[in-house]
Amino acid sequence: MCIRDRVSTQSTWGFQRKMQHLGMTSIEIPLDGEGRTMHMGANKNEVANRMIIVGDFERCNVVAEHLTNAKRIESKRKFLTITGLYNGIPVSVVCGGMGVSITDFIIREAREVVPGPMAIVRFGSCGIVHPDVTVGDIIVPDQAIMVQQNFFDKTSGPFLISEPCSGCPELNALTAKHLKSATVAKISVATGGIVASTDSFYASQGRQSSSFDQECKGVIPTIAKKYPNHHIFEMETFYLYKLAEMSAKDKKIYTGCACIGLFHRIKEKIVEGYKVKVMEIVGGKALLDAITEFKFPEKEPENTAALIKLFAKKQFFSFNTNKI
Repeated sequence: MCIRDRVSTQSTWGFQRKMQHLGMTSIEIPLDGEGRTMHMGANKNEVANRMIIVGDFERCNVVAEHLTNAKRIESKRKFLTITGLYNGIPVSVVCGGMGVSITDFIIREAREVVPGPMAIVRFGSCGIVHPDVTVGDIIVPDQAIMVQQNFFDKTSGPFLISEPCSGCPELNALTAKHLKSATVAKISVATGGIVASTDSFYASQGRQSSSFDQECKGVIPTIAKKYPNHHIFEMETFYLYKLAEMSAKDKKIYTGCACIGLFHRIKEKIVEGYKVKVMEIVGGKALLDAITEFKFPEKEPENTAALIKLFAKKQFFSFNTNKI
């Protein structure tokens, strides 16, 4: 047998063995034999109905330090889920990285394994573009829009800008309330306005580069003309708000957002590094206070009581889901 045939045979055998090992029960949203999702690597006993999602793994750990009796799930694809109790209520803190595709993975896969309604708040960072918002603020936006590079129809301009969608007013109000009551000196909270979620940190946020033949500078004034209350740029919240808007009635999702303003694009100012750490610690606890105070309009999911009973018996430990 030649090397090529041997490699082909081994690859085929390896793939078949992997599929048997995974025991996939669905192709649409792949789950293994233990009910673990393909990317998050978590099952129904490991994700709570209340969730805080972040794009920074260090921030994920900072927020999760407030949890007790926590279980840490690290998947092969580097998604991190930490679920524990906060004031006796189950909460998951989840990170997979940045961007709309990562947000899509987290929301859809969590939704697949969690029974009952969900409340999800994003705790991220952003760039500021509005004169009334100050660098170092924590911003709680009411609405989100999507801004994409236009590779399809050049007659429509270099960028596509969506219509806005909204987060949950009650959850955002609780988020703002607890941030305002918990913040320390010289840290303020800006509420309302629109966050523009983009498909790129660079082009779609107006960062021009001589390395590429692409006009980017006009995107900020173009958005401002259409939406004067455009406050910040980031890369996730529109997808979070939009998926919640599209969630089925029996699987409703309620969403909120809080973003740390790292820099001001117009005023060319950058937040001091120590302030970011303070805001992550203080802000993380405030978001946990907000999401655990939030009352689901339907009723409290039965899954909450089940997870309280399960996690009350456990101590902190780590678990790697390297099967998928």
